[in-house]
Amino acid sequence: MNTNNKFLQMWLIIVIIVGFTFIIFFTNNYLKKNILCDLHCNSQKSVTIAITLSALAGVFVGSLTYYLMSEKHEKQVDKIQEDVLSTIKFLEPNQQPIIRVLIKNNGKMTQSKLAKQTKLSRVQVSRELKQLEEKNIITKTPAGMTNDIELNNNLKKIFIN
Repeated sequence: MNTNNKFLQMWLIIVIIVGFTFIIFFTNNYLKKNILCDLHCNSQKSVTIAITLSALAGVFVGSLTYYLMSEKHEKQVDKIQEDVLSTIKFLEPNQQPIIRVLIKNNGKMTQSKLAKQTKLSRVQVSRELKQLEEKNIITKTPAGMTNDIELNNNLKKIFIN
């Protein structure tokens, strides 16, 4: 996970805690004015303190659990990305940059842009795309003076999602 996502995640946790704190504050005030009026003054304070502390402890535990689970999820995503890159290594050397560029562009782009971004010649790209199409890794659709190149839907699910 990049730094911006972690920063956003921390702010989300802070906002949740502050939001719950306000909810607890207003709930305590409501309890004091409408429900706990009949109790003795000392027990009234004890009840509101107990409610506040238990609610804040719940929010803290929930936020901590969320943070730890997101870290675990982040590690799983990183492992999947490593596996994807390892899988691409089974392709021919000139096919690897083509698939990498397609993955970076959400699995679809034109053949001319693909040639520019991979820095392979148009002839090389055309040959490699023909082989990839024969293996059902990509589909090639005519689009004017160029072709639209798209990763197989099953591979899109694996590599992009």
